[in-house]
Amino acid sequence: MAVLFNDNKEDSFIPVLLFAFAALIWRTSYYIASLYVAIPLLIVYSFWLYRDYIFESQYWIPYLLMIIWMFVSTAMSDNANDGFRRMVPITASFLLSFAGYAVVRGNKNYWVIYVSYIALLAYLIYANFMEGGFILRFDYSSEADRNSSMKLNANDYAYYTLFATMSLKLFFEIFDDKIRSVFKVIAYIAFAILSFYVALFTASRQVLALQIPLLAFFFFYDFMWGEERRFDYIFLLIILLVAFIPSLDSIYSHSFLSVRSQVGYQDDVRSRLLQMAFDQGLENPLFGLGIGADTFFSHCTYTHLFARCGLFAAICFVVILYKSAITQLKRYWMSGDKVFLLYLVLVLFVAIGNFTYSYMQEPFMMTILFVILGESDRNFINNYC
Repeated sequence: MAVLFNDNKEDSFIPVLLFAFAALIWRTSYYIASLYVAIPLLIVYSFWLYRDYIFESQYWIPYLLMIIWMFVSTAMSDNANDGFRRMVPITASFLLSFAGYAVVRGNKNYWVIYVSYIALLAYLIYANFMEGGFILRFDYSSEADRNSSMKLNANDYAYYTLFATMSLKLFFEIFDDKIRSVFKVIAYIAFAILSFYVALFTASRQVLALQIPLLAFFFFYDFMWGEERRFDYIFLLIILLVAFIPSLDSIYSHSFLSVRSQVGYQDDVRSRLLQMAFDQGLENPLFGLGIGADTFFSHCTYTHLFARCGLFAAICFVVILYKSAITQLKRYWMSGDKVFLLYLVLVLFVAIGNFTYSYMQEPFMMTILFVILGESDRNFINNYC
């Protein structure tokens, strides 16, 4: 039976506006208001009105067990006080994730969440441009030069560019019958250019490694998969690529991104950090070192969980991702609706993103997965149950 939404819960703009406000100030000097005011209000509101959706979710128990284990691990560690302080944004990530999930499940205005991710990326670009950071300079000679020359975190740009791209596509899906195909083409090309620019500017390899395949899939999904195949759009894309590749190749070859990309995996600093974190986890498999451990940051959710909280916490997170992916595949087989393959692809890209960076301490990074899962559950329950 399809879930019947209460009118007040479905129509309310309160949760989506709280989400938008929290997202827009998250990377400003007022982020405390996001962490301690807007996010808690959204959590309380969502858990009160949409609690049935949350507690019935198949992802709730493994996620709850993971967070409980993280608290236990922190309490058992030598630096519990610092660990509990660091658990504040992690707990916010956990609760906001399910608040976002619940809002998408039960509120018809959930499209505002996708606009919020796009606006968050736009703010990052605007803020650094106003501070003189977002300039046309790509030839940083070293990591130290790059970090001292820009008022930004390269990982923020990389992943919020990814999430904004995902959000753009999900927004298009909601209003598919109202958005002309040519506008989609322009938007995808614009995001491809933006992605290349961000990748060069931040020397972030994961931007191109994740963005190019994702945008290519969106092109295929929208214009090559179905009865109406738009070869004219593909032809236009090829012409643009042929026209701009020489100049883009010249810019890339003189960038620090090119230098970083030439380093083999075995010699890359992140591969060593991953190995060190994995070794730490093997030495402390039950509770790990604790969230507050004064050690390096492995830039990977899986090894970070394993090293800091032990094997159980890492397994819980992998179980969530596994259940997420399998659910989308089963729904596609059952319904034949290609949108569930879209959700599957997005889940897989989030899973890969978690391998190259730890999302735990960034509430809006962790939430994107559960927003996608919330839309999948909403779509399937309302249309196929």
